[in-house]
Amino acid sequence: MVPLIVGTLAIAGIALAIYLAHLAAKKRREAMAALARELGWRFDPSSDRGHDDEYAHFEIFRKGHSRVAYNTLYGSTEIAGRTYAVKMGDFNYKITTHTGKSSHTTTYRLSYLILHLPFGRTPDLLIRREGMFDKLAGVLGFDDIDFESEEFSRRFYIKSSDKKFAYD
Repeated sequence: MVPLIVGTLAIAGIALAIYLAHLAAKKRREAMAALARELGWRFDPSSDRGHDDEYAHFEIFRKGHSRVAYNTLYGSTEIAGRTYAVKMGDFNYKITTHTGKSSHTTTYRLSYLILHLPFGRTPDLLIRREGMFDKLAGVLGFDDIDFESEEFSRRFYIKSSDKKFAYD
């Protein structure tokens, strides 16, 4: 009798978690669609499996497998009197590790914003929150670009093939 109750509770818990994840994804889609309407942009919630090829020059879009962009907003913004194309949305990729006896897959989720500059090819510039592994890599000599603002450099990981471009 006890195993039956425990099993039923486990199944109910899993079903509840799936339902809550579904509600959270729906709320995110609705918020992204509302933002697109507010900005006068276009919103596409569907999966875009070609995104990682289009932006292959950004290493984050080449990591792992099962890469997909979704909840994508397309539009333009004006900065200092110039109009720039913008693409933003959500992106997932998976990394599978094998131990010999078993394998484990971790899904990584991130949001991105890509500003298309109107002049020729520019150096890549990656700015993201700095994590624990970035700090560890820094100790081992794999440091990112640091700026005058110690607080900014402590909070964000900045990488570019051209340091001057990043500073500018």
